[in-house]
This record gives sequence, C-alpha cells and structure tokens, in this order.
Amino acid sequence: MPLGGAVAQNAPAGPAAAPEATSPSSLQSLQSLLDRASFWRQHGRPDLAQQLLEQVLSIDPANVEGIYQSGLVAIEAGEEQKAAGFLERLTALAPSDTRVDRLKQSLARGRISPALIEQARAATKAGDAAGAVAFYRQAFAGLPPPLEFAVEYYNALSGTEEGWAEARERLGALARRSPDDKGLQLDYAKALTYREVTRRDGIAMLARLAPTSEEAVRAWRNALLWLNAAPADEVLYRDYLAAHADDKDVADRLTVLTAPMKPDTADRAVSLAYTAVADKRYAEAEKLFLIALGFDANNTSALTGLASLKMNAGRQKEAQDYMDRAVAIDPSLKEQYSDLYRAGAFMSGYGAAQAAARAGRLDEAERLLRPLIGAGYKEQRLAVALMASVKERQRKYAEAEKLYRSVLKARPGDKDATAGLYRVLVAQNRMAEAKALEARVPADLRERMQGSLAAAEADKLRKEAEALAQAGNAAGARQAYNQAVSKLPGDPWLRLSYARFLLRQGDYQGADGLMTLASTGPAPSAEALHAAALYALDRGKPQEAAALLNRIPGPKRTRDIKALADDIALKNTLKAAQLAAASGNRDQAQATFRSLAQRKDLTPAMQGEIANALSELGDKPGALALARRELAKPLPAGAKFGDYAALLGVVAREGNESEIEPLVARLQPLARNDDDRRQLSALRNGLIADRADRARQAGRPQEAYDLLIPALQADPNNEGLQAALARVYSSAGMYGEATAIYDRLLTRAPGDRDLALQAFWAAMGEGDHDRARDLIDPLLDSGWQSSQLYYADGLLARAEGDTGQAIRSLEKAQALRAGELGVSLTDMSIRPGSPGTAPVPATYPPLR
Repeated sequence: MPLGGAVAQNAPAGPAAAPEATSPSSLQSLQSLLDRASFWRQHGRPDLAQQLLEQVLSIDPANVEGIYQSGLVAIEAGEEQKAAGFLERLTALAPSDTRVDRLKQSLARGRISPALIEQARAATKAGDAAGAVAFYRQAFAGLPPPLEFAVEYYNALSGTEEGWAEARERLGALARRSPDDKGLQLDYAKALTYREVTRRDGIAMLARLAPTSEEAVRAWRNALLWLNAAPADEVLYRDYLAAHADDKDVADRLTVLTAPMKPDTADRAVSLAYTAVADKRYAEAEKLFLIALGFDANNTSALTGLASLKMNAGRQKEAQDYMDRAVAIDPSLKEQYSDLYRAGAFMSGYGAAQAAARAGRLDEAERLLRPLIGAGYKEQRLAVALMASVKERQRKYAEAEKLYRSVLKARPGDKDATAGLYRVLVAQNRMAEAKALEARVPADLRERMQGSLAAAEADKLRKEAEALAQAGNAAGARQAYNQAVSKLPGDPWLRLSYARFLLRQGDYQGADGLMTLASTGPAPSAEALHAAALYALDRGKPQEAAALLNRIPGPKRTRDIKALADDIALKNTLKAAQLAAASGNRDQAQATFRSLAQRKDLTPAMQGEIANALSELGDKPGALALARRELAKPLPAGAKFGDYAALLGVVAREGNESEIEPLVARLQPLARNDDDRRQLSALRNGLIADRADRARQAGRPQEAYDLLIPALQADPNNEGLQAALARVYSSAGMYGEATAIYDRLLTRAPGDRDLALQAFWAAMGEGDHDRARDLIDPLLDSGWQSSQLYYADGLLARAEGDTGQAIRSLEKAQALRAGELGVSLTDMSIRPGSPGTAPVPATYPPLR
C-alpha cells in the first residue's frame, strides 16, 4: 500500500482541517476555540460557547465544525429558525458530512428539556435504571441521544436487562474512539462487568484504571465479588489483593476458589472412585468409596466397588463382607455375584469401563468391555448394555441396535435398553419402527423417548439449515435454525452451530445471546461448557475459553476437552506473543513463535497456527521452512485433512507454485468427511483465486478472468472465487459488474470487513461516494484498527471536501502502518504537503 506517498502528497501537517490559506498557528487557534466551545456547550453555558463560535466563524466562515456547533447552540436556545439557517449553510458546504444528519436530528428533536434530564439523572442516582432511560428517551423525543448526553444515557441503559447489549456496544464504540478519556473507559469497563459473559474483560480494564481512580477500584472489587469464578480466575483475585491486601471479602472468595475439590454427594464420590480405579489409583478409589458410604450407607455401587477392590487385592474376607451388605440391600445382586472372584474381576473391569465412558473416552471403554463380553460372566448383560451405549455415542447405530436387541431378548422389560433401541432407530430415520416401539412402553419411558424424537427432528433441521446457508439462503437458514432450537433448546452443540452461522452473518449480539444461554444457569453441563469454550475461541477470546473449561470437574473432562485445553494454552501463548508484536516487541514475538515451533508435542494444526503467525510477523522464510518440515513428516494414523490446512496455506502463499499441488494430492485421501472435503475444495479454489490475483496485479486481467471462469462454473457459489472475479472487474474499470458481485457477497456475509473494504474501492472507482460512505462507516464504528481502513477514509473524506477529516484519517493510517511494519513514524518519511486531487486508485491496497 503506497500509504506514505499518499499522505505526503495529499495531507497537510497539523492537528485539524482548515482552508489552504490558513497558517498552522491559525489552525491550532481554531481548534482550541472549537474545543473550548464544545466544553462550555456540554457544561450548560451556551452563552460562552456562542461567543467562542462567533470568533471561529469570523476567522473561517466556512468552518464546518463551527457551523455545526453554532446550530446546536441555537437549538438549545430555542432559536429554531436560526438553527435552520446554520443547517442550510452546513448542507451547502458539506452535503455528505455526517454532521448534516446529526444537526437535522437535533433540529427535529428540538430543545432538550433540562428538567427531564435532571429527572433522568435523579432516577439513575436512585438506582432506577429503567426509569432513567424512560426520562432520557422522553427528553430526546425518541431519537438517538446527542453526543453530549450519550455517555450518561448509555450508562443508564446498561443497567437494564433488555438494553445492556446495546449499551455495551455503544459505550465500546465511544471508548474506542476516545482511548485517552479515562472517564469513558471507566464507564465502558463498568458496563462490561454487569454481565457474566463480559465480566472478565471488564475486570481487566478496571485493573488498569484502578491506580488513578477510586471509583475504578470500587467497581473492580464489586466485579470480583459478582464473578462466577473458576480456578483459572485465581490470578484475578491475587492481582487485586496485591494492592488491597486488607479486603477480607475478596480474600475469602480466593480461599474458596483455591480450596481442593471435594466429593459432596454419594454419586459424586462413586464417580470419582471409578475414575481413580480406571487410572489404577486404587488407594484413592477405596477412600472415595468409603466417603460415598458416609453419605449413603446403602449405596450398592460403592459396596460392590469396594468388594471388587478387596478381591483384586487378595482380601477375600473383606470383599465378601461388602458383598453381603450389598446383597442384603438388593437381593438380585446375589445371583449376579454368585462367583465372588469372577464378580470382583468383572466389576473391576466394568467399573473402569464405566468411568471411561462417563469421561467420554469411548475407545478406551470399548477396549475394556470386550474381554467382559462372551467370557461366561453372569453379569455380562451389564457389559453388553454399556457397550451398546458406547456404540450409540460413537454413532455406530447398526452395531448399537444389535446389542440393544440382545439385551432385550434376555430381559424384555429393560427400560434403559428399550430407550436405547428407540434412540438408534430414530437416529437411523426409521420412524415407523420407533413409533411402534414407543406404543409398547410405559408412560414414564415414553416421555424420555419423546426427547429423543425431538433431538432427531432438531438434527434434521440443523442439517437443512446448514445446506441453506451453503446455498446462500441466509433467511431460510435462520428460520430452520430457529425451529431446531425451539425443538431442542437445551442442546449446546445445536446452539453452537447456529451461533457460528450468525457470526458469519455479522450478528454478533444474537450469537453471543445463544451461547450465553447455553453456558449459564446453576449447573451447566460439561458439554455446554465445552461448546461455550469453542465459541469463545471463535470470538477470539482464548482466556474466556480457558475459564469455561476450568469449570468442568476433572472426571467429566473428556479426551477432547483436555486436548482443547492444551490447544487454548497454546493459543494464549500465541496471543501473548502477538500482543508483544503489536506493542513493538516483534523480536520477542518471533523468538516465542520459533521456540514453540521446536516443541515435539504439538499437532500439525498447532504448528500451522505458529507458521501463520511467523508469516504475519514478516518471517516468511521461517514460516515456509516450518510448514515444509511438518508436511514432510509421515502421516499419523487417524490424521485429518483439516489438521494440515493451515500448513498448506502457508506453502501456497510463501512457497513455489509448483510444490503445492503434489502436497495437496498427497493429503487428499485424508478428506474423509464433509468438513475436510469443504476445506480441500476451499484450498484449491483459494489457489486459483491467488493465481488470478497475481495475474491481475501483473496487468494481465484476461488471464485472471480465464482462470476464474472455469472454476466458477464448477463451483458457482464459491465466495472466494466470486470476490476474485469482482477484483478483476474493478481493476479493469468495470465497477458496476464488481459492485453487483460485492452486493451478493455482502448479503451472505454482512460482517466481512475485508469484503466491505473491497466493495468500498469499487464504489470509489464508480464515483459513488454515498455508497462508499455507507460501506466504510460501519467499519470505522466497529473499532477496526487497520491502516488500509483509515487510508480509505482519508481519501473519501478528501473527495467529500472534508479536508480536516481527511488529514486526521490519513495521519492515523500513517501511524497504524508504521506499527504494522514495525518501524517508527520518522522512518515513514512523511513530508508536509497540501491537499491534492490525486485520483482514487483503479486498483486498491492488497487485502489477501
């Protein structure tokens, strides 16, 4: 991006806009007068503000900000005709300036009643947030709040149940635009602490503000006391206590948080005991079984578990005593455990298999159960039933059906086996057989079966929604997802699928709401916390993901959960290194990434993330060497194509064009499921799009077009190929054709910032400044800190005639670009100049 040159040619030095004839000292004087006028206007002294604004307009009669503020002062004085005159002047000078619409709104609203504002403030002080919001809205006549009242209005709104999400977004946008306003940063941080989902983010901000603000300290303390803390949050409490060691309430919370986890029910103790047996921690298992008996002396699972432990330890007498107690409680156990030695051996293996199944280690459970089936054990029916459940969870429905039928053949009234058979029939879409089975079972079991049917119907709707989304029918997909969630509202995986769809549509608030409901409540399940952690990663919040996983008790941590926790730990290390790079410590970040790349325990997917990070930091040779090294290794059993997608992407970007196809051909057999096949197709189409981009940038648009058209004929809905074709059209000056494509793509993915910026350049090429402004303003409001974004805004502002805004945006673009390149501003070689009329480039800065 020729950013430095563009700024040098098109932007004068100085803090604010002014006509070309205005000297730098005059610029500073004008800005000082405007700042002071704004201060007095917002502090109830419109008379002083008017005096200052009259000075501004005497120096520069065409000063847009001066005219805008003068209009506001006139409105506040009730001089509507005078305000209309200022609006007319403003519209004539800068018809596309956003201040025109803001002044129109203020004029439509009329004078704001000081009495209503005072009533709103009084309600806020009294803790009546809803009442305060009502007074504010009455004062604003239903229109958006003017800037001078925005912060206090959104503070009140953040205290209401239905308004918190909007208040958080609005305060966040204001805070991002004014990073040096400590009061605004404090208001935003406090709003974040009002909900559990963002409370940790708020705590982090308050901790930074606390050294200079007593109010921040109080809010920090409150947030820690409100927090639904997990072990990973220990550091948050220690950070606070390091500065406030005498705070007993916070210290007590830390003590509770760091206390070792204890079994608090008989079932919990039995579960922990069987996990200990599976891990061969027999002494600990015995203690836990005894704790279970302390809660419930008649717990047969604990008694038979102890009998098994004693038998395996060769202490037959103690084993017999425990078995006698169990049989006295449940006589049916006598037949099952007639051969105590064999029963002990069976129960030891069966208990270990149960623990593995409960923890989600299904392959291990299957391995432990196989010796127990067909070996003549009288209890083998239990093993067969458990194996059926394992096969069902592995989605091997035909095998599970066969096992459930064998259990029912021996015990036709077995409710669990009947329910299991019903579930696998539904999963295989054999609804007539499932319905027939439903009619023959008791009412209490029928209710459980209805839940299975609802799950099957919800899964069918989910698949339908995914297909509609893939076809570009966002409205249809949203409707199908809503129907699915209504049938199975408690399924966290269904919610995760829907939330990811909403993220792709740019509906972050809706997605957050779905997943917040999935993981809140008195006791969210391990699956709900697991799904919420995956969503937090999607939102770029690895620390929040780690906190969610830390809330899952140890026995319920499956192999997948443990692997995810390891992956998150790596992501947090990566994020720390990326933050170091963003703050200028690029050498430190590169050293961290290179050190991680030498670890032997990382998966190919993790190494792919590291390679991508090195590439983004400018170490392209290091990234390419790492990707080549990992791709040259033998493929392990069970490898998936998706594990290698990031590594292939690095080779595609940084390597030789000739080496990528052999690698893709080697890994293609690993694409065994739909997700992998989609990634493979996306990679191949991405390679075509990259080749087309290179041809386009080399001035060969026809070659680029010829590459893209056959690929689009094979995959007409591929968004990457369509975007590449739009870039070809735009670079050839065919802006109408490019805009038509961008409109379709943005309908499918309204939250795609890079795509919106590409569409912006097409609009600029077409001279459609209104469309360009509609595209770029949401990107600016989102807080995206991109040099390309502010470069684009600077050019648009200049084209709109807003020289001051052009200078500010281009100067910010310059500073951001220096940070992206890891150089100082002085190294950018920017020279003062005057506004020019350089045309909008026919091509645009590279975005890929």
